[in-house]
Amino acid sequence: MTKQQSPAPTESTTPPIGWMTVLGLNEPPKFDWHRVRGAQLNLVHRLVPARLVVSLLGMVCVVLAMAGTAPVLYLYGWALGCGILIALTGYTKL
Repeated sequence: MTKQQSPAPTESTTPPIGWMTVLGLNEPPKFDWHRVRGAQLNLVHRLVPARLVVSLLGMVCVVLAMAGTAPVLYLYGWALGCGILIALTGYTKL
């Protein structure tokens, strides 16, 4: 059984939203926030590989930059912890 997906909001179907509404400072008149949240989650899931690559590159850069000044055991432990967190946040189905 497949889920039916609602179409992505377009400019013609989405009413204008003010910044106060986006920040949660006032209530929008009859707006379907489920569609907005669905579009955000779809985007996040499509960008998982890019997020993983950027996070791993950042981790490697920090380890290389700190290699001469911090104890190697601490760097490996930190890198292992970061790798686990990156894997868990990137692949939530683990």
